[in-house]
Amino acid sequence: MVTTTRKSTATWKIAVEQVTTLLVTIALLGFATWNVRGLTKTDKQHLLAQDCDRYDLDIIGIQETKIRQFSDLRLPGNHRLLLFDQKDGYHGGLGFLINSRVNHFFRSFHQISDRVVYMDFFVPSKFVHKPPCKLRIVNCYSPTNPKTISNPEATDQFYRELQVAVDVPARYELWILGDFNAKLGKRSEQDYNSGLHKNLGRYGVGRRNENGERLLNFLVFNNLFAANTAFRHSSRHITTRTGWVKDKKTKKSFPYFSQVDFVLCRSRSTVFLSDARSYGGAKLHSDHKIVKATIDLREKTKLYKSSKTETVKYNTTSLVCNKELQSQFHQAVTQQVDSLPTPPNVKAGFEQLFETVKTAASNTVGMRQKNKKTQHSSDPQVCCMSDERHRLILQLNDNMLRDRSELRRKINKLKNNINKRLKELETEHANKLADSINNADDTKQNQEAFCTGNDNGDIWKYDLTPLGKVDKPFETYDNKWLYHIALCGTTNINLDTKNSSMKGDAIVQTNKDENHVVGTQIMSRTGGEYFVVLILGKGDNYNNHCDQSQRKAQIIFVCDPDAGLGTPNILDEANSQVDFCFYMFEWPTSLVCPANAKGGVGKGMSVFKLLLIEFVVIVVVYFILGVAYRRYVVGARGYEQIPNLAFWKSCKEGMQATVDKCRGQSSGIGGVRSDNITTSGGPLNINNDDDERLIM
Repeated sequence: MVTTTRKSTATWKIAVEQVTTLLVTIALLGFATWNVRGLTKTDKQHLLAQDCDRYDLDIIGIQETKIRQFSDLRLPGNHRLLLFDQKDGYHGGLGFLINSRVNHFFRSFHQISDRVVYMDFFVPSKFVHKPPCKLRIVNCYSPTNPKTISNPEATDQFYRELQVAVDVPARYELWILGDFNAKLGKRSEQDYNSGLHKNLGRYGVGRRNENGERLLNFLVFNNLFAANTAFRHSSRHITTRTGWVKDKKTKKSFPYFSQVDFVLCRSRSTVFLSDARSYGGAKLHSDHKIVKATIDLREKTKLYKSSKTETVKYNTTSLVCNKELQSQFHQAVTQQVDSLPTPPNVKAGFEQLFETVKTAASNTVGMRQKNKKTQHSSDPQVCCMSDERHRLILQLNDNMLRDRSELRRKINKLKNNINKRLKELETEHANKLADSINNADDTKQNQEAFCTGNDNGDIWKYDLTPLGKVDKPFETYDNKWLYHIALCGTTNINLDTKNSSMKGDAIVQTNKDENHVVGTQIMSRTGGEYFVVLILGKGDNYNNHCDQSQRKAQIIFVCDPDAGLGTPNILDEANSQVDFCFYMFEWPTSLVCPANAKGGVGKGMSVFKLLLIEFVVIVVVYFILGVAYRRYVVGARGYEQIPNLAFWKSCKEGMQATVDKCRGQSSGIGGVRSDNITTSGGPLNINNDDDERLIM
């Protein structure tokens, strides 16, 4: 192996001291590889300089220049062109194009053979006392796949020379630009399971050939990564070579597309990559495309140090609708502001005020939690259609496909379906949000209407809100349980019993061993001039009876002008029937009395009338709960929704029989007495054969 070393001339040199004095630091670099298929003419070299500016390239690794003598040229735009000589043949040739803006970071170049060259760059760090970032950029040109099959030793020699170029200290950032004439192919699931995801990206194309296997082994051995397989682009920006092949049988030509040019880097340096793709619109004509990798040197710190500064955000959203939290925050700010010492100047006063508000917000409001934004693309249907569309796009690179119109039609159809699905997801999300807002508003309005009786459908007026302004919940006893009742409250009422708490409207029953929530929300209401009935639902489920349904309760507020707020009394717990389980409370109070009430229910009404009211309430509640249970739990429809339908039918038949008996009629057919049925020939003889005739 012959190694030739050339260093840059004095004209292009710049001392390290001068480099460090330059305050210009490089943030983004564009490295590219390009097989130009000849660069002997001056006009081609000028077109190369124009493409360098057009695609914002800093360093281009050039292959197949077909130049036999070494030359160091200056192109328009003050770009530097290095063309290396060839010792064996004249069809190859390598070179570098260096942009004028990075030319002063150039240190030296070295030629190992006709197929491998490299150069070193020292880019100063943006930190004053940090050493410069050292880059080694290698340019190479591999034998073609047919030559590898016919002469494997030539390819082995190429990779030995390439190994010499990449043997650098770990502190160097290594970038390899080249035409490897190798197809790495699309990464398979077996490749991923074998750990090749550290060397190959997801977006390779084609099938792996012999040169591809050799290149993959080189990547694994040196822990390198193929940069232009890591980013998702359209197929024309992934393939790097295009051309036409004639079919020997049909004598027709069809296009082919392949990915044989690569930009390689260390696996650890993938954090530098901002993008990598191919460009096919260059002014300099070639069957190869420009393959560019954009490198962000600002990400250098990710290799050695990871530091993140998070912005502190307070949960100010909770202050909008939570009046209790607003009151707590106001009190905390007021107390701390009152205790502040007198500031020496205005600036110190503002700083104290800001710190006071921040401290109060931290103690009361708290910090905002990070929420993951829902991405509509995570929908299974969208992901499935997107993957299918990407698979069809990659099929356009298959050389065996001739008719591509059907593929394009399927791709466009999938694109339209994806857009439709995304719109459906957005509409569904908006509808859910609107429903939640409407339901919250309706629930709040219903609770206010239940407690005040001021909705438009009421013909009587009452106000139960004073019941929620007490210091502790109302209590009532029976033989086993202690009931705690809180209604129409503006503040939360907590119980000192284990695992029991009430928030807003709630009824809780407790004893020494256990406790149950009887109801947590007012579901419906009925009433009259001297009474109001509130029904609470959404309690705990029964354990063993009532078909393990939720507990419910009804509170009958009875007018008593002398009772004031009054106290509740437990009347009964009906739990013997599946569809008729509830707790019944009676609450004498003056809050439901009309404005002109004098005696109230207890004094101006008879006992019979009171019992009649309770009976009517029980019947109404019985039918409401029974119909709801049979409709939504049992699934009955029509007359089957009536609870205990068989019982009511038997009552109807009994009442009908009683009426018929009172009228002196028997149970004959159609209500006609059988002994009165006669014919001209004598009494009618009825037997089983005549039943059908009589009914007709």
